[in-house]
Amino acid sequence: MAEILKTMPDKVKNEVARYINFIFSFKEVRKIYLFGSYAYGTPDEESDIVIVDWDSTFEADTQKATLQREVETKGILLYDDLGYLVQRGIA
Repeated sequence: MAEILKTMPDKVKNEVARYINFIFSFKEVRKIYLFGSYAYGTPDEESDIVIVDWDSTFEADTQKATLQREVETKGILLYDDLGYLVQRGIA
């Protein structure tokens, strides 16, 4: 999965970094994932950048276990609660 980040255009990397910094500006998070077509390596000109804030998405509703597993297996972990960016090519 990290190979996908290496081939991602700088414009998209910068946008991802901007989203992550925005999330950090108002809350603490445990994990942040890149998800969707950019994480799968299949983006096109109409693809959205999907950032999953672990705490906001999954902690409030235990009924979302299937989505949680999908994010864990198909997404790219960008940040974890140890306080560093896991994929250093982003920020």
